[in-house]
Amino acid sequence: MEDNFEGTETIEAISLDMSSSNARDINLTPWAFAKMEKLRLLKFYVSNVRDNRGNKVHVPGEGFEYVFNELKYLHWYGFPLKSLQPNFQLESLVILEMPNSNVEELWSGFMQLVNLKRIDLRESQQLIKFPDLSGTPNLESLILKECTSLSEIPSSIQHLTKMESLYLGGCVSLTSIPNCSGLKSLKELDLRDCSKLKRLPELPNNLETLGLSGCKSLVEIPSFFKYLSKLQSLDLCGCQSLMSILDLRGWKSLEYLGVLWCLMLPKVPNSIEILDLIDTVIEAPSFEDHDSLDSLYLNNSSMLKSLPSSICKLKYLETLCLFDCSNIDKLPEIPPSISCLKRLDSLNFSGCKGENAVCLILPPNLLGLDNLRELHLSDCGITELPDNLGRLTSLETLYLDRNHFQSIPGSIINLSKLRFLDISNCERIKVLPKLRYWTSISAVNCTSLEELSYPSFHNSSFYYDMEANFTNCFKLNRASLNYFLEGTVLEMQGRATSIVKRHLQVNAAQSPPSPLASICYPENDIPKWFSFRSTRSFIDVKLPQHCFNYDFICLALSVVVTISDPNHQCDHQEDDYHEYSNVNYEGIVKSKDGDRCLNRIDESEDDFYSLFEVPYCGPDYIKSNHMIIGFGYYFVSELCDDEFSFQFSVKNRNESNIEHIKVVKCGVHLTFGLNLETLGDEPYPKRLKHIK
Repeated sequence: MEDNFEGTETIEAISLDMSSSNARDINLTPWAFAKMEKLRLLKFYVSNVRDNRGNKVHVPGEGFEYVFNELKYLHWYGFPLKSLQPNFQLESLVILEMPNSNVEELWSGFMQLVNLKRIDLRESQQLIKFPDLSGTPNLESLILKECTSLSEIPSSIQHLTKMESLYLGGCVSLTSIPNCSGLKSLKELDLRDCSKLKRLPELPNNLETLGLSGCKSLVEIPSFFKYLSKLQSLDLCGCQSLMSILDLRGWKSLEYLGVLWCLMLPKVPNSIEILDLIDTVIEAPSFEDHDSLDSLYLNNSSMLKSLPSSICKLKYLETLCLFDCSNIDKLPEIPPSISCLKRLDSLNFSGCKGENAVCLILPPNLLGLDNLRELHLSDCGITELPDNLGRLTSLETLYLDRNHFQSIPGSIINLSKLRFLDISNCERIKVLPKLRYWTSISAVNCTSLEELSYPSFHNSSFYYDMEANFTNCFKLNRASLNYFLEGTVLEMQGRATSIVKRHLQVNAAQSPPSPLASICYPENDIPKWFSFRSTRSFIDVKLPQHCFNYDFICLALSVVVTISDPNHQCDHQEDDYHEYSNVNYEGIVKSKDGDRCLNRIDESEDDFYSLFEVPYCGPDYIKSNHMIIGFGYYFVSELCDDEFSFQFSVKNRNESNIEHIKVVKCGVHLTFGLNLETLGDEPYPKRLKHIK
């Protein structure tokens, strides 16, 4: 930066985003701020950390001659100096933020900064020493996350009576912390991943949130904890050396206790709302004194063999998760006492196979589970499902994937609220029974599946998206599949009509949300009922002039994707790891003068819209050519002209092309909605007109 000071005396704020690849390096001179006596805000920031290419604002070794009389806000990402200069005039400073800086000591000696309320030096890995803070009596927030070289916190911190939050997470060199009982306003203390910290300091009684996860050397919880009566959240996850917790019965405010990976912890404390016992060695927790518990997580609890009957005492329990409790021997029998949990909303037994899993047994009295919306029974070794499954009438999500049953009871049609059914990798199932309403289905790798029932939609009032995924279902009966497609197409068209009509009655000025539906199944050719077909990845569509007499267009888009490398391997070695790609489309309307204007099927700000998501490696990777059909709609009034162009592509989540999965064919089918002002209550199949 050249020493040209003309006009700089009026500058009050400087803000530069240094993350852009187009941002050039700036070389400041010692007199860069010499005339900026009114400067109140100085911000060299990085909006996209991933795009950061290091510090781009360079400072002379001797620092600055004159600086910052009126400065209130200083943010300097990657601040290059080792310390703030003694001649920095920062008496007016309120906020000091220097993340990822090169600072070794913030300042030396004593500095009077009575207006300072916030210091943020996160990820300043060169920071060795922190200064005396007695000159900052109004400091409210101190953030030193990931300052990995910092080994000591000054004792003067105990006098900061206005401090509300202290973040020291990831300070792996800290072995001790001074007495904090004087921090009368402190509500949040983060000590996560302070792996060398063996003892906790005295803490103020007003503390509400305490994060201790990853404190591997912490052996005990001090006795003064019983006075922390306002504590709401205590995270002890990963405290591998912790062998006991105080009786927390008097902690009326405690809502969350996390003890994930506390491998030495044998007992469960009482009187909390959320209890996280993932990866613990607890054998059989008693719930006699846990009547306020809202959520219970027992995932991967290797010593847990059964659920005690006292679980019925948890009258407020809404979430119960026992994912992958490999030693539970009472499954597939679910304890009858669960029926007493009238507020239970989510129940997860996935991975609990038991020793002799044969038939899933649901308690006869399921009427108590009136609020159960989610049921997870993935990979439970189930060979038979009960007939009374359809009595869980509030169920919205049902996971039955990776089991061994051959059929699903017909009572599933009674699940009138079911939105999602997962039967993926159930290799023995042959028939998918009739489902009620607009239910998404995942049936990936159901290699024996032959029959699909005609969808029983009943013109339902649900308006969420529907997806039917039959990837690698190679035995699907063609007539059955066509029957299923026919029902889906009719429902999609009727749904568009009713939604558009309702939307126009409420607000005709805004575009309505598109009721998207999509289907994927093994196939080589675009269906013949598609009016426009192409053997490439793009297609042009000419609309007839009479289409402008209608209010909206329903359209079906189809693509055939081909696989050049059926044996493609993921970079990751995990058996269940997947990397996903999106089959995208871009809809373009040509204007009369030849220019092209984007006119998307949805209101997305992206240049494309996703038709379907498929894994491009992993166990669910598509193993042959597959057909993908998607449905959408939009208003005729939004058209620029009568020519469409659709471009299809396969990209990963970083928007890069997937080389071994390509779109080789595509098609478009259009249906026009009749004038909605004259529809009245006419049945919806009669409201639509196909293009021949």
